[in-house]
Amino acid sequence: MKKYKYLVGSGCSFTEVASPINPEYPKQIRWLERLGLDLGIETEKIYNMGMGGSGNEFIKLNLLYKLTELLKVSHIKPSDIFVAVQWTGFERCDLFVSDEIPTIGGLEKDLEPNHLGDTKKKPKHKLFGWVFSGAHIGRDYDVSQNPSGHETETKMNYLTRWYKYYYTHQGMWVNTLNNILFVQNFCKSHNIDYVFCTGWDNVAGQDQIHGSHNGGSLNTLEQFNGFKFLWDTIDFDRFIFYSSNLPNFKMKKQNEGKISDYGGMWQYMAERGGINPDDNHPNKHGSKVWAEYIHNTIKDRKLL
Repeated sequence: MKKYKYLVGSGCSFTEVASPINPEYPKQIRWLERLGLDLGIETEKIYNMGMGGSGNEFIKLNLLYKLTELLKVSHIKPSDIFVAVQWTGFERCDLFVSDEIPTIGGLEKDLEPNHLGDTKKKPKHKLFGWVFSGAHIGRDYDVSQNPSGHETETKMNYLTRWYKYYYTHQGMWVNTLNNILFVQNFCKSHNIDYVFCTGWDNVAGQDQIHGSHNGGSLNTLEQFNGFKFLWDTIDFDRFIFYSSNLPNFKMKKQNEGKISDYGGMWQYMAERGGINPDDNHPNKHGSKVWAEYIHNTIKDRKLL
């Protein structure tokens, strides 16, 4: 079995650990850290780039940021790196925003003051940086009536406008497939071993999160079959799903005949007591059993 010195991973809150950005999130060893330990990687060389509320665009970019730093700055050998990514719901939106009004040909002016995300120096009235939707918030979502979510009201206003005027299910499905393929091809082109998984079922059960239509379940691959050519270019030897008839975020199983081949972390952990019922997120046991499942699967597939 191959030996790795570094593990780099990314995901949403199912993967995120407590950080200065989100100190209130319960600090515990997540599945990514446990997988790293199972692979024999030292704790300080496990890089968890997960961020709660983020979508697949940010999951991709934050992962690539750390990978590029290791490869180009620290000159780490690709063969010493293993990558693990937990993809999230395709309806999630990541926006890089600013409250500055762009000027024509005024790039230098637009970047003044040049505090690119440094919250200690950036004026409090300025807004510059990433905004995460966390989940689909609705085309006519009224922040003032329901001020909840991962972001401040100011930032949420960016998201509500974006969802109202620009969001489509098909477009975000394509965006997710593009992100998956980008990371896949990046790893393959650099000869980096990797594995992918999902937080929950994005294929047969995505509509269950926000209420299905007429009690039925919409299969993403069938609904958006015009983009199946992108799906077919994914290397599924390195993509781990879990077959289950457990709907997303609901503990009651579906009809026994409706088993989906595309279940994710939530399905596997929920069937094993690994989900915290208060927030539908992994508990300590869930992180442990999912890491074991990933590790055993990649060994069985001889990916190590």
